[in-house]
Amino acid sequence: QASIPPHFNVQQICLHFTDVVLVTPSSSQELVFEAETAESSKKVESPSTSSNSHGNNQAETGCKEVVIVREVPYQTLAEFVKENKNLHEIHPSVYERHMCLLLLQLCMGLEHLKKHKVTHCDLQPENLLLVKCMSHEQDDQKAQDMSKKPDLPRLLISNFSKAKQMTVSQVPDNSADHARLAPELFSASQYKKVDEFQVGILIYELLHQPNPFEKPSELKYKDYSLEDLPVIPNQSVYSPGLQCLAKLLLHADPRARKDISQAKNALELILWGPRKELFIENSIDLCLIQNWLEIKRALLTLKLGEKLFEDKGIVDLEHWFCCQYFTISKESILRTAQILQIL
Repeated sequence: QASIPPHFNVQQICLHFTDVVLVTPSSSQELVFEAETAESSKKVESPSTSSNSHGNNQAETGCKEVVIVREVPYQTLAEFVKENKNLHEIHPSVYERHMCLLLLQLCMGLEHLKKHKVTHCDLQPENLLLVKCMSHEQDDQKAQDMSKKPDLPRLLISNFSKAKQMTVSQVPDNSADHARLAPELFSASQYKKVDEFQVGILIYELLHQPNPFEKPSELKYKDYSLEDLPVIPNQSVYSPGLQCLAKLLLHADPRARKDISQAKNALELILWGPRKELFIENSIDLCLIQNWLEIKRALLTLKLGEKLFEDKGIVDLEHWFCCQYFTISKESILRTAQILQIL
């Protein structure tokens, strides 16, 4: 993880070392930082009784993996999803839009990892950390109002304990010429579309649906089709797009599975792209997309100008991502819309 170049959505490690600490049964829970050290901590098999311990309290030495990071997360994505179940029920559009923005950040981080031949292989909500990204103080009453959209945090991908990196150097030295090796001989080639599959599962979990492949599901034991996947409840304008994206990422055949870059483009389309209603009475062509794009760019410019004037120059993450989206070409928008079957 420390060798990966910095990215906005990948946790950056400043320092990593192993420390030996004295742990008592009463204080052991306080010393474990679950987000970073729970799985990597190991106790040394040399417990000793403390001279000033009371009753059955014993002290023992333990090796703790200490990780110093640049940003301190305030919670995991798993905790956020659990805490906001009521918000999803009362204001599904607000919640599901928020999930789209968090999934978009996840795809941006994974796209960066793919460029460096890294596959995470363990994309669970517990391994996705949230960092406050506020440039000014929020009003307490606004923060407590369930009808208001929650502040969009910065998402960080963490815990690379199961990550795989595909490099030629990992091929055995006694192998044939690298130029003649089949792809499966590269140690990480079989993990090429694992992250995409796990993002598909995350879509279900973030929308408070069970993992389709957990027991008693039989999907992973047979050659399933996309029609076998459970239906995501249609609770907002974002639900159909998320359902379609989840299916595209959960193809049993990895060759048919959409990649992370396509998933990122799909999420941008779900958030800011043209709606199906636009094309009910209009023919689908690049000219129409171009006109729509120019109008949206003009409206976004006006909106940002008003926001900068009202909020003293503060622009949030969502507007930043939105600006990035409206720099893409009309061809890319049309292609992604056709993949999602929106047009």
